[in-house]
Amino acid sequence: MASRTTYQTHFLLGAKVQSSMNKSFAKVQKNMKNIRKGAGYTESAFSKLGRTVKNAFAAAGIYFGARAIVRSFQSVTTSAMNLNDKMADVATLLDGDAKKKIGNYKEEVQELAIAVGKSSDELSTGLYKTISALGESPESMKIFTKIAENAVAGNVKVADSVAFVTGTMKAYGEEGLAAAEKISDLGFQAVKHGDTTFPELAKNMGKVAPIASSLGVGMEPLFGAMATLTGVTGNTAEVATGVRGIMKAFIKPSSDMQKVITGLGHSSGEAMIKARGFKGSLEILNKITGGSTQEMGKLFRETEALTNVLALTGDQADAFTRKTKAMTDAENASKKAFETKISTTKALWNRFKQLGNTIKEDFGNVTLPGLNSALTNVLSNSEGIRNKFKAVAGQLGRVFEVGAAAFNSVKEAIDDNSMRILFLKMRLNVVKRSFSNAFQAGKPALNWMINTGIPAAVDVLISLSNKALDVYNFFNDNWTAIEPIVFGITSALVAYKTAQLGVIAVQKVGMIVQSISKAYSTFQGIMNAARYSTLAASKAQVALNLAMSANPIAVVAIAIGALATAGYLVYKNWDKILPKLQAFYDLIRNLPVVEAFASGITDIYQSGKDTFNGLVDFVSGVFTGNWSKAWDGAVQAVGGAFSVLG
Repeated sequence: MASRTTYQTHFLLGAKVQSSMNKSFAKVQKNMKNIRKGAGYTESAFSKLGRTVKNAFAAAGIYFGARAIVRSFQSVTTSAMNLNDKMADVATLLDGDAKKKIGNYKEEVQELAIAVGKSSDELSTGLYKTISALGESPESMKIFTKIAENAVAGNVKVADSVAFVTGTMKAYGEEGLAAAEKISDLGFQAVKHGDTTFPELAKNMGKVAPIASSLGVGMEPLFGAMATLTGVTGNTAEVATGVRGIMKAFIKPSSDMQKVITGLGHSSGEAMIKARGFKGSLEILNKITGGSTQEMGKLFRETEALTNVLALTGDQADAFTRKTKAMTDAENASKKAFETKISTTKALWNRFKQLGNTIKEDFGNVTLPGLNSALTNVLSNSEGIRNKFKAVAGQLGRVFEVGAAAFNSVKEAIDDNSMRILFLKMRLNVVKRSFSNAFQAGKPALNWMINTGIPAAVDVLISLSNKALDVYNFFNDNWTAIEPIVFGITSALVAYKTAQLGVIAVQKVGMIVQSISKAYSTFQGIMNAARYSTLAASKAQVALNLAMSANPIAVVAIAIGALATAGYLVYKNWDKILPKLQAFYDLIRNLPVVEAFASGITDIYQSGKDTFNGLVDFVSGVFTGNWSKAWDGAVQAVGGAFSVLG
């Protein structure tokens, strides 16, 4: 445990540190005032900077305000602008009143977008490619509608569907809606009977259709061969390459092939195909060679061609016949595929989205004339707008100049006060050390408080509570024996007060001797009856006076003894005393001295009662934890005791 000297040392050290810290803070405050004063002249520079920035932003507001207006319309005008731009491309392909035609085409493209669930942007691009490939005709939109339906039914992009249909039509020299429908039907029939997909077929038919057409191979045999060979000799791209190689062998025959063609009475491969057909020509060649791979290899030099021709004339010959015949029954195959696909939830959702897009395009078309007018007006005043922004640029330049000046002022203020700042830093370090020293100085006291003082106080409180509990238990267990003592103490105090009042009464007896002479005989009887009691009371009075001048504890002991003696004598002679007291009381009760004496007795009784009740409340409050009650009881007990003692 730390000594008293140690804590005195800590206290003095803390006072010294506090004094040092106060001085340091005073110097810090002085330096801060000097720095603020040194940097004060930069305020006007920053104020000027603010005004310049305000002017610059006011000028720039024209640009940003206009941009905000444009962006607010962008979401509804972008689609309309894109559609109009694509339709303008289509217009470049049209003859006659292109403006009127393009208006009709745009409306039909938007309706088609809702019907097939494809965007107007994709469809307008597809329409351009269709008209570019086939030329404009009264059936151009109908042909394109079929192409768009193929794209939906076959899960292919519109551009690929356009390339498939228009490429095949051009390769075979076909025109009109019927040709487009036939090619579409053959494509979906080939997908149905072959191991391929419409997207794969659409991408690869362009490799073989032109050479097939030039050789005179019909569409049905061509698509029949593709349906037969896909998945057998390779994928769609490999089959297309192989079939193309077969046809090349007829167009540019080898010497062995030419001998066979001539031997059969044909002037060329084209003539042979025309006379015997594609399938018939392959069958006669297979018969001549006896199906020999080696002999057939002399006729078809390319490996891809030989592989595919052996399949068509060998194991797949019957399939080739059957699937070629199926191509002749392909009518409405594309229509059925489209109807199946367009009824799905995904297709319906796509159509719904396109309805929203077309509405947005229509709204954009309404706003475009106003936007065109606004943009035209802006562009017509481009020189003035450029001058405005040149002014803005100049304002910004001045902003930078003023800003640089302001920051230079700050830098100069800092440089001018560098020594003050350094000194401020040093003083702050002193303050820091002062805080640290103060903490270190108070740390032992704090540690003692935490580790020793508080635990010791808790221990004392616990000990007091235990002792108080012992006192309570003692009083509770021995109350029968203590109760007469408590009442004896109270009675002793009453006797003491009575004696004091008696002294006062004796001083006044001379004044009223004559008035009580007639009661002498009665009083003499009482005194005879209580002579033992009076003798004990007199002795108690002497002892009490001596005790009061010596020790309060002796008062309690003497009072208890006197009270016990007096109580015993009164109890033994009560039958004799009571009639005498009654007669004496009737004689003297109206005397002034008696009234004063009675009043004194009443006060003593009340004070004794208050003392006892206060003691009871104090003990009860301590052992029930009601400290407010305990305190009030203690106050009441002490007050009552002092009232008794006068």
